[in-house]
Amino acid sequence: MINVDVGSSPCQRTFVIHEDLLLRNSTFFATELNGNWLESTKKQVCLPEDEPPVFAIWVTWLYDRQLPRLPWTVVDEASWIQESDLLSRAYMLGEKLDDKDFMDATIDLLIEVCVNGSWLSNHSTNNIFESSLPGSYLRTLYIL
Repeated sequence: MINVDVGSSPCQRTFVIHEDLLLRNSTFFATELNGNWLESTKKQVCLPEDEPPVFAIWVTWLYDRQLPRLPWTVVDEASWIQESDLLSRAYMLGEKLDDKDFMDATIDLLIEVCVNGSWLSNHSTNNIFESSLPGSYLRTLYIL
């Protein structure tokens, strides 16, 4: 088991995750946990710049292969924007962790959210272009 400390105080949260899941699904964790790194010795990785609620989505994906969803009956614009923002941040976490299956599932759900809700916030768009990698599919989605 690996302890992954996510976020910074006072909102930091520790996730305890099976090592084999981390190694199989994330090049980032495979690099951190293999070799002569302190993380591999201590069986602990610290991610102070990441958000616990977003990381929790990835952990759920690791174990269940499912992403959280709003019911399509929701017509509240704020709820749609909140979900698209959260999914956008989850996709960017997937880029960081280099988990292509998670990225694919997240972008698929984000497209579905956009088609059904069609609300993307300016905050999301600005954040995506500041935080995502050049050539990111997420950037392409927001341009369309």
